Amino acid sequence: MIDEKLQTTVSLKNHLGQMASGDVEWISEQKLQVRVDTYLESGMPCEARVELRGLPVSVYIHGTVLYLLDVEEGEVAGAVIEIRHMPDRDLDNLRLWLLEGTAGGTSVDPASWVGELSNIHGRKRGRSAVRAGLREGLGMEKTED
Repeated sequence: MIDEKLQTTVSLKNHLGQMASGDVEWISEQKLQVRVDTYLESGMPCEARVELRGLPVSVYIHGTVLYLLDVEEGEVAGAVIEIRHMPDRDLDNLRLWLLEGTAGGTSVDPASWVGELSNIHGRKRGRSAVRAGLREGLGMEKTED
């Protein structure tokens, strides 16, 4: 789990279909804690798209609001959300991202993922090789540099 120094954002759709953005305070493979400027209700379903800071991808989550956090007047809503479903590719990306973040690095180094994400063995050097490996591993189309 990565803690409050996460500095990553979330776009969330509540059970009423209202969209909001906010911050992810912590996240694990099972739960996440968010602060968003929208109405949330305990036990209700929601959908979220969470950016993975340092990578050009985000993860899509179907969840349920487990409980609301106490908030002071003027603060945005806070909640802990249980992750009910996530596409396999997104779950794989989240696991790798969490592993990288808990390994003690000060920033995410996408170059360290090239082999894992694209099944390339041996570390290739150079910016274009890293970009190509990330595009391949993340299933992104090739773009002109």
